[in-house]
Amino acid sequence: MARSAAFLLAVERTQWTVARALGDRVERIGQVDAEQTDSPLPPADQLGRILREAGYRGQGLVLGLPSEMVLTAQVDCENLPRKNRRAAMLYRLEEQLPLDAERLTVDFLPPIGGRALGMAVQTEHVRRMIEHLSEAGIETAAVCPTSLLALWGLCRRNADLGDYCLLAANRHVDVFRMAGRRPLRWHVASGESGELVRSIHAELLSHPPDEDRPPASVFGDLDEALCQVVGTEAGIEWCRRDGEPVILAAAGSARASSPPTAPHESSSTPGLSNLPPA
Repeated sequence: MARSAAFLLAVERTQWTVARALGDRVERIGQVDAEQTDSPLPPADQLGRILREAGYRGQGLVLGLPSEMVLTAQVDCENLPRKNRRAAMLYRLEEQLPLDAERLTVDFLPPIGGRALGMAVQTEHVRRMIEHLSEAGIETAAVCPTSLLALWGLCRRNADLGDYCLLAANRHVDVFRMAGRRPLRWHVASGESGELVRSIHAELLSHPPDEDRPPASVFGDLDEALCQVVGTEAGIEWCRRDGEPVILAAAGSARASSPPTAPHESSSTPGLSNLPPA
């Protein structure tokens, strides 16, 4: 039986991007502008038309959330109770976030060195997006930050990303501090050199690297002159890689339905929820 296409809807503040992955072929197939910048919901009929023309038949797709929508913090996993372990982690995460846990949809990445990266979004915002899509016959099977899905796809294909992975898109840069092929911490910075340098310096101070100039992989549209400035001031060694973040994320959404390539990997889509928020 031929494998069906996997679809990704990547949300940004003023635009939704539709991407499709079919086998080894991954492509951007359309974009729709949001109706209002303060309520980023696009005309669902336009999205539906783009999807159907690309072969969408009502299967669940991945909703990729913008990084600016995601709250993150590290949670200490030491001395957690045996019972209600997740509830205790949620309490520790809530202490570091500006919103009450009752208003959030939360997920955690597996712990590294006794600490787990926690992520949260406002449930009502995501629910509104899902309901808006559902009214047009577009079903959501998983919710994940677009940048995290791109990183997860890269890790699943065993990419050597170095100490840092930077994903540049839509006037911001996602800075991931890596521990092997897993993200340890995550910062969202503007495309301004000073903010990027501060994000990297903070990580270097808290977790000194093994090398004098730790390697960093860069994906997306990050200006070459900016790379040189940040590399010099932050003391890192750039390695520019091919791949646009939204395309990498679409490839990651396709890999979510394929078997894991290593024993420690999960076949489920990472981050926030594998089901729409209830």
